[in-house]
Amino acid sequence: MRLKFLEHYEPKERIAIWVSLAIHICCAWFSIGYHYDDEHWQILEFANYKLGLSPATDLPWEFAAQIRPTLQPFMVIFLAKAMMAIKMYNPFTLAFILRLITAIISWFASLLIIKIASGFLKDKTQQYFFILFSSFLWFMPYIHIRFSGETWSGLFFFFGLYHLLAITELNYSKNWVVKSVLVGACFGISFWCRFQIVFAFLGIGFWLLFYRGKTLARIIPAIGSGLLLLGIGILLDHAFYNAWVFTPYKYFESNILNNVAARYGETPWWDYFYMFILHGGIPLSIVLLAAVFLSVLSNPKNPYIWVLIVFVTGHMMVGHKELRFLFPMVYIFPVCCFLFLSNVKIMDRLAAIPERALKISKTVLIAMNVILLIVMSFLKPPSEHVFLYQYVYEKTKGKPTKIITLEKNPYRPATLLLNFYQPPNLQVVTAKSISELDSLVENSTETVYFFDNHFDLSPDIVRQTHTKFEILYRNLPEFIQDLNFNGWVDRQKVYCLYSPVEIR
Repeated sequence: MRLKFLEHYEPKERIAIWVSLAIHICCAWFSIGYHYDDEHWQILEFANYKLGLSPATDLPWEFAAQIRPTLQPFMVIFLAKAMMAIKMYNPFTLAFILRLITAIISWFASLLIIKIASGFLKDKTQQYFFILFSSFLWFMPYIHIRFSGETWSGLFFFFGLYHLLAITELNYSKNWVVKSVLVGACFGISFWCRFQIVFAFLGIGFWLLFYRGKTLARIIPAIGSGLLLLGIGILLDHAFYNAWVFTPYKYFESNILNNVAARYGETPWWDYFYMFILHGGIPLSIVLLAAVFLSVLSNPKNPYIWVLIVFVTGHMMVGHKELRFLFPMVYIFPVCCFLFLSNVKIMDRLAAIPERALKISKTVLIAMNVILLIVMSFLKPPSEHVFLYQYVYEKTKGKPTKIITLEKNPYRPATLLLNFYQPPNLQVVTAKSISELDSLVENSTETVYFFDNHFDLSPDIVRQTHTKFEILYRNLPEFIQDLNFNGWVDRQKVYCLYSPVEIR
Protein backbone atom coordinates (compact mmCIF):
# COMPACT_ATOMS: atom_id res chain seq x y z
CA MET A 1 0.00 0.00 0.00
CA ARG A 2 1.40 3.39 -1.01
CA LEU A 3 0.44 6.85 0.13
CA LYS A 4 1.98 9.95 -1.44
CA PHE A 5 2.66 11.67 1.88
CA LEU A 6 4.85 8.71 2.91
CA GLU A 7 6.91 8.50 -0.27
CA HIS A 8 9.68 10.84 0.94
CA TYR A 9 10.45 8.52 3.86
CA GLU A 10 13.11 5.84 3.59
CA PRO A 11 11.94 2.19 3.46
CA LYS A 12 12.84 1.46 7.08
CA GLU A 13 11.00 4.60 8.19
CA ARG A 14 7.89 3.61 6.24
CA ILE A 15 8.01 0.15 7.83
CA ALA A 16 8.11 1.72 11.29
CA ILE A 17 5.15 3.98 10.44
CA TRP A 18 3.04 1.09 9.11
CA VAL A 19 3.91 -1.10 12.09
CA SER A 20 2.84 1.79 14.31
CA LEU A 21 -0.56 1.82 12.60
CA ALA A 22 -0.86 -1.95 13.08
CA ILE A 23 -0.09 -1.62 16.79
CA HIS A 24 -2.64 1.18 17.16
CA ILE A 25 -5.32 -0.97 15.53
CA CYS A 26 -4.40 -4.01 17.67
CA CYS A 27 -4.40 -1.90 20.80
CA ALA A 28 -7.88 -0.60 19.90
CA TRP A 29 -9.02 -4.22 19.59
CA PHE A 30 -7.44 -5.58 22.77
CA SER A 31 -7.85 -2.54 25.02
CA ILE A 32 -11.42 -3.40 25.99
CA GLY A 33 -13.12 -1.21 28.55
CA TYR A 34 -12.10 2.13 29.97
CA HIS A 35 -9.00 3.56 31.60
CA TYR A 36 -10.91 5.67 34.09
CA ASP A 37 -14.54 5.97 35.17
CA ASP A 38 -15.09 9.32 33.41
CA GLU A 39 -14.14 7.77 30.08
CA HIS A 40 -17.16 5.51 30.42
CA TRP A 41 -19.81 7.17 32.58
CA GLN A 42 -19.46 10.72 31.25
CA ILE A 43 -19.63 9.60 27.60
CA LEU A 44 -21.03 6.12 26.99
CA GLU A 45 -23.57 6.10 29.83
CA PHE A 46 -24.67 9.65 28.95
CA ALA A 47 -25.24 8.47 25.37
CA ASN A 48 -26.98 5.30 26.57
CA TYR A 49 -29.46 7.43 28.53
CA LYS A 50 -30.23 9.60 25.50
CA LEU A 51 -30.75 6.45 23.42
CA GLY A 52 -33.44 5.42 25.91
CA LEU A 53 -31.48 2.39 27.13
CA SER A 54 -30.93 3.48 30.74
CA PRO A 55 -32.69 5.79 33.24
CA ALA A 56 -31.36 9.18 34.34
CA THR A 57 -31.34 7.92 37.94
CA ASP A 58 -28.42 5.62 37.07
CA LEU A 59 -26.24 8.47 35.79
CA PRO A 60 -23.49 10.09 37.89
CA TRP A 61 -24.07 13.31 39.82
CA GLU A 62 -22.55 15.38 37.00
CA PHE A 63 -25.69 14.81 34.93
CA ALA A 64 -27.99 16.48 37.46
CA ALA A 65 -25.38 19.22 37.97
CA GLN A 66 -25.24 19.76 34.17
CA ILE A 67 -21.48 20.28 34.17
CA ARG A 68 -20.35 17.90 31.44
CA PRO A 69 -20.07 18.75 27.73
CA THR A 70 -22.13 16.55 25.43
CA LEU A 71 -20.23 16.70 22.12
CA GLN A 72 -18.72 13.22 22.54
CA PRO A 73 -21.96 11.63 23.83
CA PHE A 74 -23.69 12.94 20.69
CA MET A 75 -20.96 11.35 18.55
CA VAL A 76 -21.75 8.04 20.26
CA ILE A 77 -25.49 8.57 19.77
CA PHE A 78 -25.03 9.26 16.05
CA LEU A 79 -22.95 6.13 15.52
CA ALA A 80 -25.25 3.98 17.69
CA LYS A 81 -28.36 5.07 15.75
CA ALA A 82 -26.61 4.32 12.47
CA MET A 83 -25.83 0.81 13.73
CA MET A 84 -29.41 0.38 14.95
CA ALA A 85 -30.75 1.47 11.57
CA ILE A 86 -28.93 -1.40 9.87
CA LYS A 87 -29.77 -3.87 12.68
CA MET A 88 -26.13 -4.21 13.71
CA TYR A 89 -26.10 -2.51 17.12
CA ASN A 90 -23.79 -4.09 19.65
CA PRO A 91 -22.30 -2.03 22.53
CA PHE A 92 -18.96 -3.82 22.31
CA THR A 93 -18.69 -3.26 18.56
CA LEU A 94 -19.69 0.37 19.10
CA ALA A 95 -17.00 0.87 21.74
CA PHE A 96 -14.40 -0.77 19.48
CA ILE A 97 -15.32 1.46 16.53
CA LEU A 98 -14.91 4.53 18.75
CA ARG A 99 -11.46 3.33 19.82
CA LEU A 100 -10.55 2.45 16.22
CA ILE A 101 -11.56 5.89 14.91
CA THR A 102 -9.53 7.52 17.68
CA ALA A 103 -6.54 5.27 16.91
CA ILE A 104 -6.50 6.11 13.19
CA ILE A 105 -6.86 9.87 13.75
CA SER A 106 -4.10 9.71 16.38
CA TRP A 107 -1.89 7.84 13.94
CA PHE A 108 -2.30 10.64 11.39
CA ALA A 109 -1.43 13.10 14.17
CA SER A 110 1.78 11.15 14.79
CA LEU A 111 2.74 11.70 11.14
CA LEU A 112 2.49 15.45 11.71
CA ILE A 113 4.58 15.08 14.85
CA ILE A 114 7.28 13.33 12.79
CA LYS A 115 7.12 16.16 10.25
CA ILE A 116 7.62 18.73 13.03
CA ALA A 117 10.70 16.88 14.31
CA SER A 118 12.30 16.85 10.86
CA GLY A 119 12.43 20.64 11.13
CA PHE A 120 14.83 20.68 14.09
CA LEU A 121 16.48 17.25 13.78
CA LYS A 122 18.93 17.39 10.89
CA ASP A 123 20.72 14.12 11.56
CA LYS A 124 19.06 11.20 9.75
CA THR A 125 19.81 8.79 12.61
CA GLN A 126 18.12 11.14 15.07
CA GLN A 127 15.13 11.49 12.74
CA TYR A 128 14.75 7.72 12.48
CA PHE A 129 15.06 7.31 16.25
CA PHE A 130 12.40 9.99 16.71
CA ILE A 131 10.05 8.04 14.43
CA LEU A 132 10.62 4.94 16.56
CA PHE A 133 10.21 6.92 19.77
CA SER A 134 7.00 8.73 18.82
CA SER A 135 5.51 5.57 17.33
CA PHE A 136 6.48 2.99 19.94
CA LEU A 137 6.88 4.75 23.28
CA TRP A 138 5.02 2.26 25.44
CA PHE A 139 2.13 4.41 26.65
CA MET A 140 1.50 6.27 23.38
CA PRO A 141 -0.76 3.73 21.56
CA TYR A 142 -2.67 3.05 24.78
CA ILE A 143 -3.52 6.75 25.24
CA HIS A 144 -3.90 7.34 21.49
CA ILE A 145 -6.84 4.91 21.21
CA ARG A 146 -8.91 6.15 24.17
CA PHE A 147 -12.26 7.72 23.25
CA SER A 148 -11.94 9.97 26.27
CA GLY A 149 -12.21 13.70 26.82
CA GLU A 150 -8.49 13.93 27.54
CA THR A 151 -7.38 12.16 24.36
CA TRP A 152 -9.80 13.90 22.01
CA SER A 153 -9.14 17.30 23.53
CA GLY A 154 -5.39 16.86 23.13
CA LEU A 155 -5.81 15.44 19.63
CA PHE A 156 -7.76 18.38 18.22
CA PHE A 157 -5.72 20.94 20.14
CA PHE A 158 -2.63 19.51 18.46
CA PHE A 159 -4.23 19.74 15.00
CA GLY A 160 -5.18 23.36 15.68
CA LEU A 161 -1.75 24.18 17.08
CA TYR A 162 0.02 22.66 14.08
CA HIS A 163 -1.88 24.82 11.59
CA LEU A 164 -1.80 27.88 13.84
CA LEU A 165 1.99 27.86 13.95
CA ALA A 166 2.05 27.51 10.16
CA ILE A 167 -0.27 30.43 9.32
CA THR A 168 1.41 32.83 11.78
CA GLU A 169 4.81 32.50 10.13
CA LEU A 170 5.76 35.71 8.31
CA ASN A 171 6.43 33.96 4.99
CA TYR A 172 3.14 31.99 5.00
CA SER A 173 0.58 33.37 2.54
CA LYS A 174 -1.38 30.60 0.81
CA ASN A 175 -4.94 29.86 1.99
CA TRP A 176 -4.25 31.24 5.46
CA VAL A 177 -7.90 32.27 5.90
CA VAL A 178 -9.16 28.71 5.35
CA LYS A 179 -6.43 27.34 7.63
CA SER A 180 -7.32 29.90 10.28
CA VAL A 181 -10.97 28.83 10.20
CA LEU A 182 -9.80 25.24 10.58
CA VAL A 183 -7.69 26.24 13.61
CA GLY A 184 -10.71 27.77 15.34
CA ALA A 185 -12.82 24.69 14.60
CA CYS A 186 -10.15 22.34 16.00
CA PHE A 187 -9.73 24.45 19.12
CA GLY A 188 -13.51 24.56 19.54
CA ILE A 189 -13.80 20.76 19.37
CA SER A 190 -10.86 20.48 21.76
CA PHE A 191 -12.59 22.76 24.27
CA TRP A 192 -15.91 20.89 24.12
CA CYS A 193 -14.11 17.62 24.81
CA ARG A 194 -12.31 18.89 27.91
CA PHE A 195 -12.60 22.40 29.35
CA GLN A 196 -9.20 22.31 31.08
CA ILE A 197 -7.53 22.63 27.66
CA VAL A 198 -7.86 26.39 28.24
CA PHE A 199 -4.48 26.17 30.01
CA ALA A 200 -2.96 25.09 26.69
CA PHE A 201 -4.82 27.94 24.93
CA LEU A 202 -3.21 30.35 27.39
CA GLY A 203 0.23 28.90 26.70
CA ILE A 204 0.06 29.33 22.95
CA GLY A 205 -1.73 32.67 23.34
CA PHE A 206 1.11 34.12 25.43
CA TRP A 207 3.67 32.75 22.98
CA LEU A 208 1.89 34.37 20.01
CA LEU A 209 1.83 37.74 21.77
CA PHE A 210 5.57 37.60 22.43
CA TYR A 211 6.87 36.09 19.20
CA ARG A 212 4.24 36.39 16.43
CA GLY A 213 2.69 39.77 17.16
CA LYS A 214 3.03 40.92 13.54
CA THR A 215 0.77 38.13 12.24
CA LEU A 216 -1.90 38.11 14.97
CA ALA A 217 -4.48 39.42 12.50
CA ARG A 218 -4.44 35.98 10.90
CA ILE A 219 -6.15 34.44 13.92
CA ILE A 220 -9.29 36.58 13.47
CA PRO A 221 -11.00 33.93 11.27
CA ALA A 222 -10.00 31.36 13.92
CA ILE A 223 -11.74 33.41 16.59
CA GLY A 224 -14.85 33.53 14.42
CA SER A 225 -14.99 29.77 13.80
CA GLY A 226 -14.11 29.16 17.45
CA LEU A 227 -17.11 31.24 18.56
CA LEU A 228 -19.28 29.33 16.08
CA LEU A 229 -18.16 26.04 17.67
CA LEU A 230 -18.88 27.57 21.07
CA GLY A 231 -22.45 28.21 19.97
CA ILE A 232 -22.80 24.71 18.52
CA GLY A 233 -21.61 23.24 21.82
CA ILE A 234 -24.21 25.27 23.72
CA LEU A 235 -26.94 24.01 21.37
CA LEU A 236 -25.81 20.41 21.86
CA ASP A 237 -25.86 20.83 25.65
CA HIS A 238 -29.35 22.33 25.42
CA ALA A 239 -30.55 19.39 23.33
CA PHE A 240 -29.08 16.95 25.84
CA TYR A 241 -30.09 18.57 29.14
CA ASN A 242 -33.35 20.09 27.83
CA ALA A 243 -32.33 23.42 29.34
CA TRP A 244 -30.21 26.39 28.40
CA VAL A 245 -26.99 25.86 30.27
CA PHE A 246 -23.37 26.99 29.87
CA THR A 247 -21.60 23.86 31.04
CA PRO A 248 -18.05 25.37 31.15
CA TYR A 249 -19.12 27.86 33.80
CA LYS A 250 -21.17 25.30 35.72
CA TYR A 251 -18.14 23.00 35.71
CA PHE A 252 -15.94 25.81 37.06
CA GLU A 253 -18.54 26.81 39.63
CA SER A 254 -19.02 23.26 40.88
CA ASN A 255 -15.45 21.99 40.96
CA ILE A 256 -13.52 25.18 41.74
CA LEU A 257 -15.83 27.70 43.42
CA ASN A 258 -17.76 25.06 45.37
CA ASN A 259 -14.61 22.94 45.75
CA VAL A 260 -16.34 19.67 44.78
CA ALA A 261 -13.17 18.33 43.09
CA ALA A 262 -11.37 18.52 46.44
CA ARG A 263 -13.65 15.77 47.78
CA TYR A 264 -11.74 13.32 45.61
CA GLY A 265 -8.47 14.25 47.32
CA GLU A 266 -5.87 17.01 47.12
CA THR A 267 -2.12 16.69 46.70
CA PRO A 268 0.82 19.16 46.63
CA TRP A 269 1.87 20.97 43.44
CA TRP A 270 4.80 18.65 42.77
CA ASP A 271 2.69 15.47 42.79
CA TYR A 272 2.51 15.29 38.99
CA PHE A 273 6.28 14.72 38.85
CA TYR A 274 5.96 11.91 41.39
CA MET A 275 3.03 10.32 39.52
CA PHE A 276 4.85 10.44 36.18
CA ILE A 277 8.01 8.89 37.61
CA LEU A 278 6.03 6.20 39.41
CA HIS A 279 3.65 5.27 36.58
CA GLY A 280 5.87 6.09 33.57
CA GLY A 281 8.04 3.01 34.10
CA ILE A 282 11.12 3.57 36.28
CA PRO A 283 13.92 4.17 35.16
CA LEU A 284 12.50 5.04 31.72
CA SER A 285 10.25 7.71 33.24
CA ILE A 286 13.24 9.41 34.88
CA VAL A 287 15.08 9.57 31.55
CA LEU A 288 11.98 11.00 29.82
CA LEU A 289 11.55 13.64 32.52
CA ALA A 290 15.23 14.58 32.25
CA ALA A 291 14.87 14.91 28.46
CA VAL A 292 11.92 17.28 28.86
CA PHE A 293 13.83 19.27 31.47
CA LEU A 294 16.83 19.64 29.11
CA SER A 295 14.50 20.69 26.29
CA VAL A 296 12.93 23.37 28.49
CA LEU A 297 16.35 24.75 29.44
CA SER A 298 17.71 24.71 25.90
CA ASN A 299 14.58 25.90 24.02
CA PRO A 300 12.71 28.34 26.28
CA LYS A 301 11.23 30.17 23.28
CA ASN A 302 9.75 27.10 21.60
CA PRO A 303 5.91 27.18 21.33
CA TYR A 304 5.54 23.53 22.36
CA ILE A 305 7.54 24.23 25.52
CA TRP A 306 5.31 27.21 26.31
CA VAL A 307 2.18 25.10 25.87
CA LEU A 308 3.54 22.28 28.03
CA ILE A 309 4.74 24.54 30.85
CA VAL A 310 1.57 26.63 31.09
CA PHE A 311 -0.68 23.56 30.81
CA VAL A 312 1.16 21.61 33.51
CA THR A 313 1.52 24.68 35.75
CA GLY A 314 -2.20 25.37 35.49
CA HIS A 315 -3.00 21.83 36.59
CA MET A 316 -0.47 22.06 39.43
CA MET A 317 -2.47 24.97 40.83
CA VAL A 318 -5.57 22.78 41.15
CA GLY A 319 -5.65 20.72 44.34
CA HIS A 320 -7.09 17.51 42.89
CA LYS A 321 -4.61 15.82 40.57
CA GLU A 322 -4.70 12.75 38.38
CA LEU A 323 -2.12 11.69 35.82
CA ARG A 324 -4.79 11.36 33.12
CA PHE A 325 -5.36 15.13 33.34
CA LEU A 326 -2.02 15.49 31.52
CA PHE A 327 -2.98 13.08 28.71
CA PRO A 328 -3.84 15.96 26.30
CA MET A 329 -0.11 16.74 26.15
CA VAL A 330 0.75 13.26 24.84
CA TYR A 331 0.77 14.54 21.24
CA ILE A 332 3.44 17.20 21.82
CA PHE A 333 5.35 15.11 24.38
CA PRO A 334 7.73 13.46 21.85
CA VAL A 335 8.73 16.87 20.49
CA CYS A 336 9.33 18.20 24.00
CA CYS A 337 11.55 15.16 24.71
CA PHE A 338 13.76 15.69 21.63
CA LEU A 339 14.14 19.46 21.38
CA PHE A 340 17.36 19.41 23.42
CA LEU A 341 19.07 17.46 20.61
CA SER A 342 19.17 20.67 18.56
CA ASN A 343 21.34 22.33 21.21
CA VAL A 344 25.05 21.98 20.39
CA LYS A 345 26.31 22.64 23.94
CA ILE A 346 24.12 19.96 25.48
CA MET A 347 25.07 17.46 22.78
CA ASP A 348 28.77 18.16 23.40
CA ARG A 349 28.33 17.40 27.10
CA LEU A 350 26.35 14.23 26.39
CA ALA A 351 29.14 13.11 24.08
CA ALA A 352 31.37 12.85 27.16
CA ILE A 353 29.33 9.91 28.48
CA PRO A 354 31.30 6.66 28.03
CA GLU A 355 30.07 4.79 24.98
CA ARG A 356 29.79 1.48 26.85
CA ALA A 357 27.58 3.02 29.56
CA LEU A 358 25.44 4.66 26.91
CA LYS A 359 25.02 1.41 25.00
CA ILE A 360 24.06 -0.58 28.10
CA SER A 361 21.58 2.07 29.21
CA LYS A 362 20.03 2.22 25.74
CA THR A 363 19.66 -1.57 25.60
CA VAL A 364 17.99 -1.74 29.02
CA LEU A 365 15.59 1.13 28.29
CA ILE A 366 14.61 -0.22 24.85
CA ALA A 367 14.00 -3.70 26.24
CA MET A 368 11.91 -2.28 29.06
CA ASN A 369 9.92 -0.14 26.63
CA VAL A 370 9.23 -3.11 24.32
CA ILE A 371 7.96 -5.23 27.22
CA LEU A 372 5.68 -2.46 28.47
CA LEU A 373 4.44 -1.76 24.93
CA ILE A 374 3.47 -5.41 24.42
CA VAL A 375 1.75 -5.61 27.80
CA MET A 376 -0.24 -2.38 27.40
CA SER A 377 -1.14 -2.87 23.74
CA PHE A 378 -1.95 -6.58 23.70
CA LEU A 379 -2.11 -8.17 27.16
CA LYS A 380 -3.47 -5.72 29.75
CA PRO A 381 -6.99 -4.43 29.04
CA PRO A 382 -7.96 -1.52 31.30
CA SER A 383 -11.27 -3.13 32.39
CA GLU A 384 -11.13 -6.90 32.69
CA HIS A 385 -14.72 -7.16 33.90
CA VAL A 386 -15.93 -5.99 30.48
CA PHE A 387 -14.90 -9.40 29.09
CA LEU A 388 -17.53 -10.95 31.36
CA TYR A 389 -20.15 -8.55 30.00
CA GLN A 390 -19.18 -9.46 26.45
CA TYR A 391 -19.50 -13.16 27.24
CA VAL A 392 -22.95 -12.65 28.80
CA TYR A 393 -24.10 -10.46 25.89
CA GLU A 394 -23.19 -13.12 23.35
CA LYS A 395 -24.54 -15.93 25.55
CA THR A 396 -28.00 -14.44 26.08
CA LYS A 397 -28.71 -13.55 22.40
CA GLY A 398 -31.96 -11.82 23.31
CA LYS A 399 -33.25 -14.62 25.58
CA PRO A 400 -34.81 -13.66 28.94
CA THR A 401 -31.92 -14.23 31.34
CA LYS A 402 -31.31 -13.92 35.05
CA ILE A 403 -27.98 -13.67 36.86
CA ILE A 404 -28.12 -14.52 40.56
CA THR A 405 -25.41 -13.34 42.92
CA LEU A 406 -24.82 -13.61 46.66
CA GLU A 407 -22.56 -10.60 46.92
CA LYS A 408 -21.94 -7.79 44.42
CA ASN A 409 -23.79 -7.02 41.23
CA PRO A 410 -21.26 -7.69 38.42
CA TYR A 411 -22.69 -4.72 36.52
CA ARG A 412 -21.93 -2.41 39.44
CA PRO A 413 -18.11 -2.47 39.68
CA ALA A 414 -18.19 0.90 41.45
CA THR A 415 -21.07 2.95 42.85
CA LEU A 416 -22.94 3.16 39.55
CA LEU A 417 -24.53 0.63 37.21
CA LEU A 418 -22.95 -0.17 33.85
CA ASN A 419 -26.13 -0.11 31.79
CA PHE A 420 -24.28 0.42 28.52
CA TYR A 421 -23.02 -3.18 28.46
CA GLN A 422 -26.03 -4.84 30.10
CA PRO A 423 -28.48 -6.57 27.70
CA PRO A 424 -32.08 -5.30 28.04
CA ASN A 425 -33.28 -8.88 28.50
CA LEU A 426 -30.99 -9.46 31.51
CA GLN A 427 -32.07 -9.22 35.14
CA VAL A 428 -29.57 -9.28 38.03
CA VAL A 429 -30.93 -10.54 41.36
CA THR A 430 -29.08 -10.60 44.68
CA ALA A 431 -29.94 -13.57 46.86
CA LYS A 432 -30.01 -12.79 50.57
CA SER A 433 -28.89 -16.27 51.58
CA ILE A 434 -27.71 -19.58 50.16
CA SER A 435 -31.15 -21.11 50.75
CA GLU A 436 -32.74 -18.29 48.73
CA LEU A 437 -30.24 -19.02 45.97
CA ASP A 438 -31.73 -22.51 45.63
CA SER A 439 -35.23 -21.07 45.54
CA LEU A 440 -34.38 -18.53 42.86
CA VAL A 441 -32.77 -21.19 40.68
CA GLU A 442 -35.65 -23.68 41.01
CA ASN A 443 -38.47 -21.16 40.43
CA SER A 444 -37.00 -19.21 37.53
CA THR A 445 -38.54 -19.49 34.10
CA GLU A 446 -35.62 -17.63 32.49
CA THR A 447 -32.17 -18.89 31.63
CA VAL A 448 -30.30 -18.70 34.93
CA TYR A 449 -26.62 -18.08 35.71
CA PHE A 450 -24.83 -17.62 39.00
CA PHE A 451 -22.12 -14.98 39.45
CA ASP A 452 -19.39 -15.29 42.04
CA ASN A 453 -16.25 -13.20 42.54
CA HIS A 454 -13.98 -15.90 43.96
CA PHE A 455 -11.73 -18.25 42.03
CA ASP A 456 -13.73 -21.26 43.21
CA LEU A 457 -17.12 -21.64 44.86
CA SER A 458 -16.86 -21.43 48.63
CA PRO A 459 -17.25 -24.69 50.60
CA ASP A 460 -20.45 -23.26 52.17
CA ILE A 461 -22.12 -22.89 48.78
CA VAL A 462 -21.03 -26.35 47.66
CA ARG A 463 -22.17 -27.95 50.91
CA GLN A 464 -25.42 -26.09 51.60
CA THR A 465 -27.00 -25.69 48.17
CA HIS A 466 -29.12 -28.31 46.45
CA THR A 467 -27.87 -27.02 43.12
CA LYS A 468 -24.80 -28.24 41.31
CA PHE A 469 -23.02 -25.53 39.30
CA GLU A 470 -20.77 -25.82 36.27
CA ILE A 471 -18.20 -23.11 35.53
CA LEU A 472 -18.84 -21.29 32.25
CA TYR A 473 -16.53 -18.31 32.47
CA ARG A 474 -13.59 -17.22 34.60
CA ASN A 475 -11.43 -14.23 33.75
CA LEU A 476 -8.31 -16.07 35.00
CA PRO A 477 -7.13 -19.41 33.54
CA GLU A 478 -7.46 -22.42 35.82
CA PHE A 479 -3.73 -23.22 35.81
CA ILE A 480 -3.05 -19.91 37.54
CA GLN A 481 -4.05 -21.53 40.82
CA ASP A 482 -0.92 -23.68 40.61
CA LEU A 483 1.12 -20.46 40.65
CA ASN A 484 -0.58 -19.03 43.74
CA PHE A 485 2.65 -18.22 45.56
CA ASN A 486 2.14 -16.18 48.70
CA GLY A 487 -1.60 -16.10 47.96
CA TRP A 488 -1.36 -13.49 45.19
CA VAL A 489 -4.19 -15.08 43.18
CA ASP A 490 -6.51 -14.74 46.19
CA ARG A 491 -5.97 -11.01 46.08
CA GLN A 492 -6.95 -10.66 42.40
CA LYS A 493 -10.34 -9.57 41.12
CA VAL A 494 -12.01 -12.73 39.88
CA TYR A 495 -15.20 -12.84 37.81
CA CYS A 496 -16.87 -16.24 37.52
CA LEU A 497 -20.11 -17.24 35.85
CA TYR A 498 -21.75 -20.59 36.57
CA SER A 499 -24.64 -22.48 35.10
CA PRO A 500 -26.90 -24.69 37.28
CA VAL A 501 -26.73 -28.16 35.76
CA GLU A 502 -28.45 -30.30 38.38
CA ILE A 503 -30.82 -29.97 41.33
CA ARG A 504 -29.62 -32.44 43.97
